[in-house]
This record gives sequence, structure tokens and C-alpha cells, in this order.
Amino acid sequence: MPPKRTREGEDKVPAESADAVVDTAAADATALVHLRGTDAGASPPPVECRLVESRGRALVASRKIEKGAVFMSERPIAAVQAVANRAAFAACAHCLAPVGLGATHHLALACGATTRRDLVAAVSSPQGWGRIKYDKPTLPRLSGDEDGALVPCRRARGGCAEVFCTARCRADADGWHSLVCVGHCEEGSPMYEFRRHAMRTHESFLLAANAAARALADAGASDGVGEGEAGRSADEKTAAFDPRRDASLAAAANVRALTALCAPREPWWETAARVAGLEDPDAGSRDPKRSAKYARRLERRAETLREQIEDAWQLLEMSWVRMRNLGVDAGTGEPTPVAPLLTFDAFHRLVAAVDNTVLPVGDEHPGATYARRALKAEAWDAEMACRALDGWLDAIGEGGVAMGHAGDGSEDESEEDEGSSEDDSSDSDESGPGTPGRSDEDDEDDDEDSESEGEDGGAPEPNVTRRGDWTERGPVAARPAPVSNAKGAGMLDVVERAAAKLPRLAALALAPGVALVNHSCLPNCQVEITRGTVDDAEEGDDEKTGEKTKKPERGADCGSLRVSLLALRDISPGEELTVGYVPVTQDIASRRADLAARHGFVCSCARCELESGADGANPSVADMKRLADQAQEEARYEDAEAAARFVLKSDPTDGDAHHKIGTAMLGQGRWADAHAAWREGVAVAPDHPALSSQAAKDEAYAPGVPAADQTRRSVAFESVHEAGIWATPESSPLMTEAECAEWVRLAEKAGEARGGWTTSRHYAVPTTDIPVHAIPDLLPLWNALMRDKLASLLSAACPEEMPKPSSVRVHDAFVVRYEAGAQHHLPMHADQSAVSVTLALNDEGEYEGGGTTFAVPVGKTVRPGRGHVVAFKGGLQHGGSPVTRGVRYIVAAFLFAE
Repeated sequence: MPPKRTREGEDKVPAESADAVVDTAAADATALVHLRGTDAGASPPPVECRLVESRGRALVASRKIEKGAVFMSERPIAAVQAVANRAAFAACAHCLAPVGLGATHHLALACGATTRRDLVAAVSSPQGWGRIKYDKPTLPRLSGDEDGALVPCRRARGGCAEVFCTARCRADADGWHSLVCVGHCEEGSPMYEFRRHAMRTHESFLLAANAAARALADAGASDGVGEGEAGRSADEKTAAFDPRRDASLAAAANVRALTALCAPREPWWETAARVAGLEDPDAGSRDPKRSAKYARRLERRAETLREQIEDAWQLLEMSWVRMRNLGVDAGTGEPTPVAPLLTFDAFHRLVAAVDNTVLPVGDEHPGATYARRALKAEAWDAEMACRALDGWLDAIGEGGVAMGHAGDGSEDESEEDEGSSEDDSSDSDESGPGTPGRSDEDDEDDDEDSESEGEDGGAPEPNVTRRGDWTERGPVAARPAPVSNAKGAGMLDVVERAAAKLPRLAALALAPGVALVNHSCLPNCQVEITRGTVDDAEEGDDEKTGEKTKKPERGADCGSLRVSLLALRDISPGEELTVGYVPVTQDIASRRADLAARHGFVCSCARCELESGADGANPSVADMKRLADQAQEEARYEDAEAAARFVLKSDPTDGDAHHKIGTAMLGQGRWADAHAAWREGVAVAPDHPALSSQAAKDEAYAPGVPAADQTRRSVAFESVHEAGIWATPESSPLMTEAECAEWVRLAEKAGEARGGWTTSRHYAVPTTDIPVHAIPDLLPLWNALMRDKLASLLSAACPEEMPKPSSVRVHDAFVVRYEAGAQHHLPMHADQSAVSVTLALNDEGEYEGGGTTFAVPVGKTVRPGRGHVVAFKGGLQHGGSPVTRGVRYIVAAFLFAE
């Protein structure tokens, strides 16, 4: 959540700041952005901070940034996993990477078959793993699997349930984690009660404490001993602190610069009360009584919030200042350089900065990663892996919600869950800004414990329709039973279900540089998490080049974790960088309500002005084209068409607008209208590259007059599924073996002449292909097949989509090459066509796997034999099943009717 702006766009930066370092950073945020590790070594740097009229401080591009580039990568100051997410996802407390449990144990967490506490106990005790038993099969190892590790906190036996991905991460976290760890802390101890209080009120308190602890550890103010541990004197506990260390000054300056940049002028509780107000202040101001009532409620809420943050700081102060003497040098008794961080004023300003800069981040579940890797495995391994994974997915609640255990099994959070109900009435509306969830959302619900569906009693019949070779190859006993068909069809469907149902990591990161990016409902960037390359190599000489190498940075600031910006489109030098603070796919009323509730302002970007019908709204042509592109990518095709037509009003010859209108119509299923729009466009803008290319393609696939004798000899398609799938009969291929071999030869010859097959022509679902119209010797053969055979077959099979043979038109056709180890499958998708066609060009004996897999409710994989055709309605969800051996050639075509 980047820094908020006032309604007038004024930057909320405090007038007073602590010292010269803070003043410098507040005056020039570019220094902070580069300090945090943004594109180190780039010349010129990709971003800089400027004051933008009506927007306040903003980040702008200092050079051209291309679409898809990750151009800014920042080391977060702090990061924590969301409380409600801890039950279903085991992430490293230091860098948020999934811990190396193996996909089986991660799946067990997601479906409630085990708890984090059970897994920590299993790792901590030789006998622990014996207590963990699952009624689902262990996922088989895949080629390239590496043995990971779950490294528990050193105080795990004392009750801490935090885990780390490596011993290196735990060692790097020792200093800061010991300051917030609840291991060996009994109920009533300051840190235990602080964590419990924060979980009941505001997760922002947890992230602020995490940031402060990391800064203190960087300064050497922690020796890694937890609050509840005994055995060292107070002097020994502070002996590791060296007030002369440069790190102490840098750590303090880092956090104080953050508060100077991002904290509002007023106290946190006043801002939080207003941003999360109970009703619209503008509505109240029109009625004096309502306005006064609102003011009183706002004042009471602010007072409650102040009490909550004062209680939180009192507990932290008891733990850090009174019990550890972190703010005082043990030898001299003088305040240390980090003493200014250990005050209530510093803490509430840090919480305010957290609320203004916290970024929600996520990561893929290890089970989903495993599923994608299974697609690339050998046939036997892939089948076994997906069959085992399918059983686990059945135990996951619909919509990706983990069933069963909701708490993570740690002592402090279990007790928190048990005691949270007594405060629900008073705290029900007390979640502060920037808080994605409350601890009471994490309560255990024994009534919803999931019961395993169990494994299938026997191997189901294969739900595979084959054409050509109708027999299984190899000994039946040597083959695994196919993946269960109860939820879908084969490996592709398992992958899709894994991505949709398994919970992703939900975490909060504090990245002040990235957080300087302002909001727009027409963003040009999006926030992602990436990871730097971190290993245990020491500084030395590279064995190959002889050059000096430097050990990768790995410290208290979240290890290899990076918060990055990805360009959604080409960005010009000097253009402001923007992201969406709220989901921009919402309508304007929902977006504005979310922005007002979460951030305290209302957007007035070009898109909002247009959608609100504001008087005098006059967005630029460039903005309207971007609106059309954004709407197209978000599948809001009618909005895309409207935005493009707005451009045509100012310039009827704008080729971009004509092309975008046709593309938007294609998304609406208006294929004939789309091609008509493109023809209209090329008439007024003949030099437009995309329009002229489309016109040339339409001309290449122009229909001819069907040969009557060929049409009479055509046989009818057979119905494969009532949803709209048809295929040629087993005994009646449309092409001979020799014809198929010639088509493959022509395609390979064209690939050699072009310097390789195309891999990026289809942006959304890329394939390794060559357009049929780009192979001169093949194009007439394809047109003849369409004219003399396919058109009449399709018209007879699906008269609603193809009323008569002469109405069939080709939108696109391409030869696709699926190869094991390269482009070997396609994910689930729907085509932009009325009817799609797949023509197989080689025999199944030349490859293994493959076929067109249809998602539920169809749940079939269709594998046409050489020379055979499968046709289906373009709106059906389908994908290309993995080819696990050899090469498979097909012709894929998208058809419509005029």
C-alpha cells in the first residue's frame, strides 16, 4: 500500500524530521529508492523521484522501460506472513520462501491433515515424524527434486512456531527474531502479551515491531537471546552492542527516513480513525447534526485506537527497554544511537508509515509448483505424481480455502484463539488501515474439520477418446491407473485445480521505495515478489574468469526477498509509474469505495473521469488507447470497444483504434463484425502494420468454390461429447499418410528458412508454430482441404455456428510442433473462435502423451490419429496435454462464419 495522498494531492510528509539524514531522504526520495537496492549498477538508473503537480511525490521512469521488464527490485525493510495464512502455508519467517518440507507436507497443511506445531515437533524430535500419518499417498519424487529443510526456531521447544527455509536464514534472523520471539515466554510476559494484543487489534503493530527489531539487530543491539531465556546477565546481553558501528547509524537512519517519508503529520490514531471512518464525512458535513455525531464517533474511535497503540508500545517497552536495556550502553550508561527508535513517538510514527507503505505480497503454493513440474516429467512419473496430487486436492475446500485446522498450532496463537471471543464485541470494528485480516478470522472451527474422501477403490476406466491407434502400448501391469476423473481430465486438469484451490502465501512487506509509486486505475506497473540469487559462496576468485566475486548480501533485511515492479506496458522516459492500490477490474463505485476506506482518497485518473461522466472530462487519445488495452487484457471487451470508439471520434483514420475495435469484437464473439471492422480500418489506414497484416491474412484464406464431387463424398463427423466436440470416424481420415508427411516436411522446411519456429506469436497462450499462410507451398493445400472437405463437414455437424459451407471463414491457422523437453503442452484456455479445429499430422507411434484435454464438465482427452480431425466449440476450456516423448505435429485453426 503506497503512501496516501490528500484529496488535493499534497504529500503527507511531516514538517519536522529527526536529523540531517532523514531530512535528506525526505527531500530526495530517489536516494532512499537507490539505497534499498534498486537496479544497482544500471546507468542511468531506471527510476527517480520527482514532485508532480497535483500528485505530490511520485516515481517516474528515467529511461524507456519495455513491457514485461522487472525494472525495480527492492530489499524490504521487514516482512511478515499474515496471521490468517499461517495455518495453510509454511513460509520462512526471515525471507518468506516456502520451507523445504516437500509438497506432501505443504498439502497436508493446506487441507488440515496436520498443523505447523506437529511439523515443528516432528523436526525437533527423532520420534516426531512417527506421529504424523496421512491417509493420502506421499507425492513421488520428480527428477530435479532437491532435499529441503524445515528449520525450526531455536526456541521451538519453548513454544515458538516460526520456521525457516535454511539454517542460513535462521542464523541471519537470530538477532531480530530473538527480540520478537515468544519461545519460552509464559502467558503474561511482555512479548507474549504484545503478540496476543496485536493479533486482536492490528497486524500493523506486528510489522512495525518486526521492522524495528531488524533495525535494532542490524545495529548490533541484540545478541540473539530470547526474552524468556535465562543464563546471561543484563550486561552480557547488551555487550554485543557497539555504539560506534556504522550499522547502528544506518539502521536508525533507515527506519527514521521511512517515517519521515511515509508517516502523516498527525498522530497515527487520528489518521486511522478517519481512514477507517464509520460513515462518509462528506455526507455528514451537509447536515450539522450528522456532522457533529460523526465527529463524536470519530473522536471516540481515535481514543480507542490511541489506547490500543499505547498498550502495544508499553508491552514492547517492557520487553526491549526495561528487560533488555537496549537503549542504554552497558558500559557508559549513555543513550545508544538507536535510543531514538525506542520511544512511543517513534513507534506510533512507524506504525503510521507501515500503514502507508505496507504491500500485500503473495507466492505460489509448493503443491501448485509441483503440479507444473509434473507436466514436464516422464510419462510414468507424471501420471503417478498427478494421481497422488489429485487425491490431496479432493481434501481442499472449494475456492482454495483450507478446511480443518485454522490455527497454526503455536502455543501463543492457540491460546489467542481461545480467548478472542470475549473481546469480539468491543473490537469488532477496530482493525486499522493496512490490516488485511484479524486474528479472529484465524479461529479454529472444529465443526468444519474435513473428512478425507479416501482413495478410489479401484482403477477407473480411462476417460480418453483415441483416434487412430485405439490400444494401450506396453504391459498393462506396468502402467499406473489414470488420474481420477471425478474432478477433471488428466494431468492438465490437476494442474489447473492445484493453481485454483491451493492457498497462496499471503504476507505483508515493508518496501518504502516501491511504496512511493502512486495509484491509478489505469496502472502501468504491478507489484511482484522476486528472489535474488543467494548462496553460501564466499568472496574470492571466479574459477572460470578469474574475476573477483563478492559474497551475496544476506542480512537482517529479509534475505533474498525482493519486492519488484513489473511493467505492464512500454513506459516512456519521464512517465510517472503507477500501480493499482485496489483491484482495478472493479467498477468505479467499488474502486472509489475501496480507496476511500483503505487509503482515504478518491482517484481522479483519466479512466475514473470518463466512467464517472464528470463534466469537462476530456481524456487524451493516449489515455483512451491505454484504457482500451487494459480493458482488453481484463476481458472487459465492451469497455475496450467503447474506449477505442472514443478515439475514432477525434480521428476517424486512427489505425490503432480500428484495430482495437476489431480485437474487442473478437473477444465478444462477434467474429464477422471484427473482420468487417478491420477491413474498414485498412481502407482508411492502409499503412497500419497490424491492419495490413490482417488484411493479407484474410486474403490468403479467402474461400473458393467447393468441388461438388468432393463434398458428396465427405462423411459426417461423429459426436464425441454433447457439449460440442466432433471428430472424424476412426475408419475415415481426411488425409493420407503421404499427405500428412508432406505437410510436416513443408512446415519443417519453412522453419529452417525462417531461422526457427515462432514461439511468441500468441501472447496469451504461446505455442511453437508457423502460420499456414506463411508457408507458400502449404497454403493452397490447406485452402483446398477447407473448401472441399472441412467446410461441409462442419456445416453439417454444427449448423448453428456454421450455417452453410460457403459461410465458413478462417481467422487463423498454424502448424504447431509439440516436443518433449521443449514446447510440449498448452495450459487450459478458450479460443477466440466460433469453432476450432485440430488436424493431426503424424502417428501416435512417433510420440507419447499429447492430445486435446477438455476441462470439466466434459472431462475428456481426445487424441486424433494421423490424418484425423477433432472440431469443437471455441468457448470450451481446453489445453494441450503434455508430449512426454518424441514430437507431435498438428494444424490448429480458428474458424467463424460470415
